[in-house]
Amino acid sequence: MIRQEIKVEKMKSDMQLTEQRVLDALEKLKTERSEFNKDLMKKEGDIEVLKTKMDEELKGMKVKTDETMDNFSKEVQTIQELAFTPIIAFKADTVGDRSLENNKVFVYSNIILNIGDAYNKDTGVFVAHVSGLYLFTALVCLIDNSWVLVGITVFDTPISKTAFGDKNWWKCYTINAITAVEKGNEVLVKCTANCESNEKLHEDTYAINSFSGVLIHKTV
Repeated sequence: MIRQEIKVEKMKSDMQLTEQRVLDALEKLKTERSEFNKDLMKKEGDIEVLKTKMDEELKGMKVKTDETMDNFSKEVQTIQELAFTPIIAFKADTVGDRSLENNKVFVYSNIILNIGDAYNKDTGVFVAHVSGLYLFTALVCLIDNSWVLVGITVFDTPISKTAFGDKNWWKCYTINAITAVEKGNEVLVKCTANCESNEKLHEDTYAINSFSGVLIHKTV
């Protein structure tokens, strides 16, 4: 009987020990699970921070890429504009009012060519629609016994001028200029000095005053 009781007591002790071990194991698992969750949350936080940082870097890269592409597109457009020179050319002749006076603009009323529509036959003025290098030429015919100074002017500044005249014969003279002209500048031919009321241009079937110009190369 006593042995039986001892055996039962031993079984109870073993069961309690086993139970305690199970409880300890469960507690350990619980602690490990808690630590794991904390570590997981930390990693998730790190991942979120990393994701945010990557998103910011990607946005920054996109902005820089867009700026680079925009600058590249502008450079390509500029190169294309420089490479392409539009056709701008005009020629007009026949001056209706051939009397001369200082600073009087020669108005060539008969348009022979006006590609680009930049020359005005009512004012005698060419207005540059495009900045660039231009060639201008004027044919000036004077009656005999006349001496005048004539010039091609850009923005009211003479860029090519010379004295014309002959005592015994009417003659035609050529004046030209190759010059840079800005968009909006006015180009014209006028008598710059020594132009008195008794002097005038000569014009007939064989001698016709004229003014012409052409864009050689466009600039930006």
